[in-house]
Amino acid sequence: MMTEEKKKKKVNFKGVCILLFVVALVCTVLANVIIPKYDIASSFKLPLMIVSAVLLIAALFLTVKKASSTTALINAILAIVMVFGCIAVPKMEEKEKNIFQEPAKKSQTTMNFYALTSEYKSNHASLFEDTASSDNILDYADKTFITQSQFDKTNTDNAISQIEAVLEATPNVTSKDTVYDAIKAFYNGEGEVLVLNDAFVSALKTIKAFKNFDNDTVVLSSLKFGDEEVQEEPEPVSDQQPFAVYVAGNDTRASGLTTVGRTDVDMIMVVNPTSRQILLVSIPRDYYIENPGLSDGMDKLTHLGNQGIRNTLDGINRKFNLNLTDYLCTNFTHFEALVDALGGVTINNPYAFDGENSGDYHFDAGEITLNGEQALAYSRERYSLSNGDYGRNEHQGIIMQAILEKVQQNAAAGDKAGVLAALSANFLTNVNINDLYNLYTSSGDVAQPWQYIRYHLGGTGTMAGTVSMGMSRMLYVCQPFESQVQFTTDVVNRMLNGETISEDPLPDQESTSYIPN
Repeated sequence: MMTEEKKKKKVNFKGVCILLFVVALVCTVLANVIIPKYDIASSFKLPLMIVSAVLLIAALFLTVKKASSTTALINAILAIVMVFGCIAVPKMEEKEKNIFQEPAKKSQTTMNFYALTSEYKSNHASLFEDTASSDNILDYADKTFITQSQFDKTNTDNAISQIEAVLEATPNVTSKDTVYDAIKAFYNGEGEVLVLNDAFVSALKTIKAFKNFDNDTVVLSSLKFGDEEVQEEPEPVSDQQPFAVYVAGNDTRASGLTTVGRTDVDMIMVVNPTSRQILLVSIPRDYYIENPGLSDGMDKLTHLGNQGIRNTLDGINRKFNLNLTDYLCTNFTHFEALVDALGGVTINNPYAFDGENSGDYHFDAGEITLNGEQALAYSRERYSLSNGDYGRNEHQGIIMQAILEKVQQNAAAGDKAGVLAALSANFLTNVNINDLYNLYTSSGDVAQPWQYIRYHLGGTGTMAGTVSMGMSRMLYVCQPFESQVQFTTDVVNRMLNGETISEDPLPDQESTSYIPN
């Protein structure tokens, strides 16, 4: 009876060891597969790994204590391997995360938009609801874009901003904390498009899971950006000698000003203090010209700013055979602040219209006064205008003239400090702001009116490839009228030579077909 009782109470050490191994394996899978895949709180990972390690050590102890020598050896090896996995795998993963370093500053940065190939998605169908793929960015307008906030946020944000214009929609963007997390989320099907600085790709391919990145993905679009320019020492401006300035309005609402980014306003301003004439020439942002920063490929004028304002100046100088060196640069946020700081502006609006894409505003014909928000809406509106972007260029010239007139009025009222503060806070420039102010205070009577001559250039609207977005992708561009280009060159040079010019009509003004909507 005692023998039978002992037999009944005999512990099945083999079964216990197997159970311990199974539970340890489950804990390991939960910690290293389930938690990362389904974004379960990472705080559970370490306790699971500790439990797994403890169970394996216990199984190892029992195996060595009770099993045969052969079984003990096999189980011991398995246990050691799994313990190593529990400890080493997380450390290796952490090491992989840390291989991404902030890229060195270069004269040019490339931001790529990647999609997984249909072949890759088909081979990993369990991760993807839809295994179809495309190499056209327009097919991803309603998809999720994955970014990262660890490095290079400025260029990432600029890339998203520019692609919005191409898609004509605001993409759904999900941002991960690190480069590694963004790439992992992309491969796990959390989003369809990965936005990534190509400087990270070489490091990416050293990770075993992503070693075939080039074959796994297709590049939907590549955008090139220049480095942020350091503010230059302001150049003196003579109150007697004519001078020319390129005026740029960046297509962004960032609180900080930058000379890098797509431009929504492109204008040549020439000032002759002696004749008291100011020339304002508005150039369409879609003007189809050479991009010096991208091997002189053909591009929209607005895209040249992604390589910095100096690149835009080079492109304008080349097209118009000029030698512009000075610039004034602002953006949407600072434009509003400038107008408000000056106390609003008054314009003579040639026709009434309602805003569509620029706010819920109605603009009456005739003399109207605008605050900063209204002035921005007025200068950005195009959809409700019969002549689209061509009309917008006209409005931008009207607003610029109104700003200059308000500066003069405030100067005549003795508000030097207010004018200087408004201009200095809301423009990036290599021109001495104080000298610009002195144009109104040292050239005769400060209240003496200036003559403003405004031109807004046009051209032929057509579809064409651009070097920045890919020559195979057709975008709407404005083919310049060469007669207007030559006219602009002549009138700018005459003013710079000190001539008092007459307001001659712009050639081919009635022939423009540049009316994008």
